[in-house]
Amino acid sequence: MKRFLKCGDDTSSVGNTTKKSKTQPNRKYDLNYLKFGFVVIPETENSENPIPLCIICKETLSNQSMKPSLLKRHQKTKHPETENKPIEFFKKKTEFFKKESNCMTHFTNSDSKYLKASYLASLRIVKDGKLRTVGETLILPAAKDMVQTVLGEKAAKELDKIPLSNNSIKRRIDTMASNIEEILGTQLKMCSIFSLQVDESTDITNMAQLLVFIRYDFDNVLNEEYLFCKSLKSNTNAENIFKIIDSYLSTINLPWKKCVGICTDGAQAMCGKLTGLASRIQKVAPYCKSTHCAIHEKLWLPKICPINYPLF
Repeated sequence: MKRFLKCGDDTSSVGNTTKKSKTQPNRKYDLNYLKFGFVVIPETENSENPIPLCIICKETLSNQSMKPSLLKRHQKTKHPETENKPIEFFKKKTEFFKKESNCMTHFTNSDSKYLKASYLASLRIVKDGKLRTVGETLILPAAKDMVQTVLGEKAAKELDKIPLSNNSIKRRIDTMASNIEEILGTQLKMCSIFSLQVDESTDITNMAQLLVFIRYDFDNVLNEEYLFCKSLKSNTNAENIFKIIDSYLSTINLPWKKCVGICTDGAQAMCGKLTGLASRIQKVAPYCKSTHCAIHEKLWLPKICPINYPLF
């Protein structure tokens, strides 16, 4: 009797072992998952084990989490504001994510840490408006002095592998700036409102230049960027200025209906009541408010008022 019971136990044990050793199949990505804000990490797109990535928070989940219910739960828990967003919203997010990823491929070479250090130094140089030669004449020698003092000679020699010559800095700046207009255009397509600041000035050749800056919302943060600079080869009247701005906004597919503000100086071409630039913009942007730039007046006040006169 025990023999039969023992055999039964063994059979049950084998069955349980077989059941436990059964593995779940790898899940495949479905294009419908984009409505939950998920794409596949590019490196795993063609593999047998694709990994889902949230394009909102950049969080990755396991392959077994690639189920509509789990992806929906992630969206509802962490990004409830995106639940009713149209599919175009997520497509634009995906497009922006791919452009960012392509930009960062420059940092994935064998000497990536030295190349990345070169890019970071170049970014600081151009942001501070310094000459490109400052990289090898000031930044690198100063960095080597500090590292040698704190970490020793061996660590200081590692800095020599960072390319900071004038030509290297130029190439880094050109690479970073190559798609900056494209990235800005992508962000502007996703903004809900924007405002413009317009000014007309002349360069050293006495050529009139139109400068336009833009303020817009992106990911719940207000951003302020330089939009474009165009030469005014013909008359600098309101009609020509409006045509240039309108043509550029059409090029990047930014509709006037999103414009809520225009800031200009007191020139007749800018703030004329009937045919000025502000009036022309308000005809195509019904929610646009016109404001006057007061910086010029603030610069003149100290020159015409006594030194100790209280300005504010």
